[in-house]
Amino acid sequence: MRIAFFGFSSPLAYDYKHSAEKAPADTMSSPNPIVFGATASMLLFDEIWFATRSLCPWSMRGLEFVKFLDEEGTLTSEMMKRSLEEISDLQGMFPHSLDMDFSQRKEYQRVQQEFLSANDFGWDNHTHALNVLGCRVLGNSGSQYHLELDRKLISLLRDSAVEQIHNPFWADNLSAEVKSLSEIGLTNELILNRIPNAFDMKGPRVENIERWRDNNYIGDYRAWLGSQEISSDPNKVKDTVAQIEKDILEAMTKSYLRELDRNRLYKSAAKNVVGEVIGHVVPGFSLVLENIKAAREEAKAAPERWRAFLLSLEQKS
Repeated sequence: MRIAFFGFSSPLAYDYKHSAEKAPADTMSSPNPIVFGATASMLLFDEIWFATRSLCPWSMRGLEFVKFLDEEGTLTSEMMKRSLEEISDLQGMFPHSLDMDFSQRKEYQRVQQEFLSANDFGWDNHTHALNVLGCRVLGNSGSQYHLELDRKLISLLRDSAVEQIHNPFWADNLSAEVKSLSEIGLTNELILNRIPNAFDMKGPRVENIERWRDNNYIGDYRAWLGSQEISSDPNKVKDTVAQIEKDILEAMTKSYLRELDRNRLYKSAAKNVVGEVIGHVVPGFSLVLENIKAAREEAKAAPERWRAFLLSLEQKS
């Protein structure tokens, strides 16, 4: 079991132009959260936990594997109050809004240029006030205060399967903690090459997500990804994606040529069987040998099955 936790610092931004349905914690407005790599997260994790519904993209709120901890009772009022009390001394050091300083950071400018500004969002990096289990709090992607709040909450959850998901703004500052983010980033690049129109103004499109999560090869892909050392540097990620795509094309070419050769060998084996029957030898012996050879080739290819998951995303049904 692998669980992603999206807290008050996790969403990338909030879309005020395309509001979400009002959530229980919303007190003033209901901007739709924008989550980096949302589709990738749904494929990599068995469950996705949001601290509260207001932090979840509207399109994802009805999915069975998406949980809202304040509504389910996993997150309690006592846990919220304790976490806020333990970081109360940080509020002056890390104020709720770091918009002016934060907007000048290269990570903020890069993500703004590559994702936010490329879409028709009326975005900001924070929500208005939320009332979560009687506690007043904001969602804010640019506040270290909220990052510390999420760390406190996840420590109180006491579940080793839960991984805190950060947004890309923090990648350079949390190099020891962002393996999940790196995996999401790489997967995001790979799947966006294969899924046209992966999101709309309600959030990531989810009509095919259950089929993709049930894919026969998704376990192979997750296992392969977990074995890789992945950089959080976006330029290195793009280089890695380019190499993977090149390797997939080469593997497909070899597989196609191997299948052509196999068909030719089957025809040759069939001729041999006819000759062996005439000579009173065991029928089909050559074909049996060829099937054994094919089975060995399949076993040899097993470690590369993760590529089949990516290729299957391109199928419409």
